[in-house]
Amino acid sequence: MKKRGLKSLLLGVACLALLLASTSAFAQEKFVLRMQVVHNPTQLSYKMHQEVIDELEIATNGRLKIELFPGGAMASSLEGFQACGDGVFDIHANWPVYLRGVDPAFDLLSATNMSAAPVDHLVWMLEAGGNEVAQKMYDQINLQHVTFWLWPGEVMSSRLPFKSIAEMGQKGNKFRTSAPVIGSRLGMQPLVLPLEEILTGLVTGAVDSAEMGYFDYNYGIGLWDVAKYGIWPDFWNVKNIESIVVNKDTWNRLPKDLQMAFTHAFASRQMKHFTKAEWDSAVRCNELHDAGTHEFWRMATAKKEFAEMRKLMYEIEQEQLAAKTATPLLKEGLASIYEFYEAYYPFRVMSAPWGEGMTADELAGFPLKRKYPDR
Repeated sequence: MKKRGLKSLLLGVACLALLLASTSAFAQEKFVLRMQVVHNPTQLSYKMHQEVIDELEIATNGRLKIELFPGGAMASSLEGFQACGDGVFDIHANWPVYLRGVDPAFDLLSATNMSAAPVDHLVWMLEAGGNEVAQKMYDQINLQHVTFWLWPGEVMSSRLPFKSIAEMGQKGNKFRTSAPVIGSRLGMQPLVLPLEEILTGLVTGAVDSAEMGYFDYNYGIGLWDVAKYGIWPDFWNVKNIESIVVNKDTWNRLPKDLQMAFTHAFASRQMKHFTKAEWDSAVRCNELHDAGTHEFWRMATAKKEFAEMRKLMYEIEQEQLAAKTATPLLKEGLASIYEFYEAYYPFRVMSAPWGEGMTADELAGFPLKRKYPDR
């Protein structure tokens, strides 16, 4: 009996050792993933992605290593999401608007004309159903929508000094935009050009003006070398986001702790990306303004025009819902957004900051030296 007991004990110890060894091996399993972004190495988003990647490798003790590639390295800006879903690379960061050909619902994430302002959109995405709708969209192309980075409002980089939205329509502004719907209704000539062709379009005169990103992003891709006028407010791509997605097969291979580390690492830059982009844009705009090489203004007439433009956009949305091309996710997404408006907008207006509608001098409480005009 003693011998059998000893054998059982030794067998148990051996099994425990094997279990611990296998568990230790699993815990030390390493993953090397490839990530392509839509940006180049000089741009803020690229640099911030690299920071996250470096921190992730340290935080996971080398178990998760990500190799970062710039836009176009393995797929063009328009093909990046599909390439990631097909497994050409594992991770991608890009603008969802480029997927409207897969499902028009993708417009709701980043490119709807006259839509919610950036921080309002953040509330919808995180709290009122946006993330859930987004994942259903990305399910169609084998992608896990892990998180997103919010972008500030965009600026129109223009070769011509348009003073109002009405003037843009009357002069048939050839306007590069990724959200052309309302511009065509207002007499403009909206053109959809991919990122790689925007600067060429401005240089050659193929377009009079272009929207692309926030002010400093446009500087980084050379638009302010050609465009001498910066015009606000943004009515085209009001709440652009940068989706960070992972090929689902890759995602499902990652242990839960690495999935969690990945999610929290990239989500941690959500507001930092927004504030850094906003601040850098203010500094850059001031530099160009003070140098006297450019002019910037906010179209004062837009205050009167925008309410009617939002009504027009609502009519367009109803037309889209009634069309045969309306997809289930477009219907679900718009229903979610309208429900969000019902619940949030009355509160938002009532609780707006005390400085809403005031001038820069009034906000500061003293006369400021730098002035940007309304036109």
